[in-house]
Amino acid sequence: MKKALLLFAAALTIAGCKAESLASDGYYFERDRAQYHERKIEVIMVANQAQLYAEYRKYTNKEPDGELMAFSRLNNDTCVVYVLDPKISYKPEFIGHELTHCLYSEFHPSQNNRSR
Repeated sequence: MKKALLLFAAALTIAGCKAESLASDGYYFERDRAQYHERKIEVIMVANQAQLYAEYRKYTNKEPDGELMAFSRLNNDTCVVYVLDPKISYKPEFIGHELTHCLYSEFHPSQNNRSR
């Protein structure tokens, strides 16, 4: 019984560590493929979810996996971030997530094909 309790406590501790490492957007920082200490950033605020999806399709030629809250893309040396207007939906964690892409490129590769 004591051994089972210790194993259970260890499992909870490990699970708790993983959960604590997730940010509020549901991702964790895996690695930096590239690091940019300076980068031009352009932010485009869209008026609604439909416009955000239309912009995503325009630049990726595909449908998003799961619900789309923001996305970023490179345009030469500028990182362009698309977000819903905060007056419509204030989600700073997604703006921060995309800014992290601008600075570190693909920082969560193993988490790309999962719903948020």
